[in-house]
Amino acid sequence: MLTLDEILNGIKQLSDEDRAVVKAELPGRLPVMKGDLDTCLARQRFGETGFKCPHCGSVHIRRNGHTPEGRQRYICCSCGRTFGSRCRTVLAGTHKSAAVWDSYLECMFRGYSLRRSAQECGISLTAAFAWRHKILDSLRSCLSKVQLGGVVETDETYLAVSYKGNHSKGSFQMPRESRMRGHQVHQSGISKEEVCISCAISMDGKSAAAAVALGRADEKEMEGFFNGRLEEGTVLCTDHEPVFRAYCRKAGYRLVQAENQEKRERFLIQRINAYHSRLKQFLGPFRGVSTKYLDNYLAWNTLRDMGSLRGEEDTVPILREAFLTSAGTTMKEQRNRPAVPGAEAV
Repeated sequence: MLTLDEILNGIKQLSDEDRAVVKAELPGRLPVMKGDLDTCLARQRFGETGFKCPHCGSVHIRRNGHTPEGRQRYICCSCGRTFGSRCRTVLAGTHKSAAVWDSYLECMFRGYSLRRSAQECGISLTAAFAWRHKILDSLRSCLSKVQLGGVVETDETYLAVSYKGNHSKGSFQMPRESRMRGHQVHQSGISKEEVCISCAISMDGKSAAAAVALGRADEKEMEGFFNGRLEEGTVLCTDHEPVFRAYCRKAGYRLVQAENQEKRERFLIQRINAYHSRLKQFLGPFRGVSTKYLDNYLAWNTLRDMGSLRGEEDTVPILREAFLTSAGTTMKEQRNRPAVPGAEAV
């Protein structure tokens, strides 16, 4: 068997084209977890700060026996509640190993379908769907803390409202007749039949995106999108939409409004237009993303995009934080979320 040094030396001798093939065949992501699952969780959650209660944050805890599977349990002396290392994480309630979860993450970021991911990981199709959105819900929560600074280009893009995945088995009722794909929007121009997606990207490759409104976004919705996302002294570079002038006047950010063909120093909107193109390309293989889960797919694309521009060493810690420190949603919570989040009944 070849040693690691022999393999690495062999790779160095390959041509650029052959190296690209090798890279495509190898796993595309650093493993989120290394070793035993509960060891990873304990190291991530309690390694630097010491053990804390995930319910109240108290450090006054003690051991409290083991689960039937042999995992350590704890009890908080302050609030009296018990917990384990998996409490309030995506992994709460799971019976799968770290290797299975890492394999599933690899399938996600290689762009495999749910069916193929389920086959690769040895889980059911229902579990594959639930796992996807447990991970993406937590990822979205963590990405909301990422701040953009310097020169930030921002603009909106629009997608047709989609009720895909909302079935008649529950209480959901279609507010309109079903439509064939490609014929979702009947009104010309920007209307309430489309979801406004606000996007922003900084010069260093950090980005953010979220569905903010039906139809055109107003100043209040812009304020909600940028709240906590921009560093002090940020310069916003946009097109000539009046809503950006109103927002920057109120928030106190410097605004430069430039069209794509204009060359005003380094203030263009080419990066955000390229981001929109990559976003639409990412969403294409899903053949229509339900508006119900749109923000999750936007978070997924944001992480992928940041990884391609900044490198995995910047994005894997975010994914690890989302995976091991944020509470995942249950299948019931996923099913019961509104068909158009944040919007009034339509």
